[in-house]
Amino acid sequence: MEFNTKKVQAMGKAIAEEIKRCGFSSDNTLYDVENAMRELQRQIGLAGMAELLEDRMQLIARMDARKRLRESEKELSKNIYERGVDNRGFGRIRSKGDAALFGGYPTRVMKERFGITKSRPLADFLPTLTIAAKNLATEMTNHNVQGEDL
Repeated sequence: MEFNTKKVQAMGKAIAEEIKRCGFSSDNTLYDVENAMRELQRQIGLAGMAELLEDRMQLIARMDARKRLRESEKELSKNIYERGVDNRGFGRIRSKGDAALFGGYPTRVMKERFGITKSRPLADFLPTLTIAAKNLATEMTNHNVQGEDL
């Protein structure tokens, strides 16, 4: 195995420059540098943990919104089936609702835009805010179906 001394020297210079940039001088011992590195790792660790917790809380909120949407859609489908609408009719109603929500684009087009397979629900890939908007629209449709006996 060949040892490239120029490369090692360049790496040594880069490390020495980084140590100086961090505020250390030749008077500092290796112990000082190691302690500073441990403190930095601790800080990054705490920030990383905070980021993980924030991501987890957002995921929980998204899953909660998705669960509420699923329940609303289940209620809507029950209400619509009681009025004689079949699965295809329910799909058309949902697609029209998606088109209203997504600026005229029906469910099929939105799935294509997001690269979602036909068998997967669009809502599984939407952000939390959009899921909440979709749930509001579903609840409003539910209210109108029940209230006006559509």
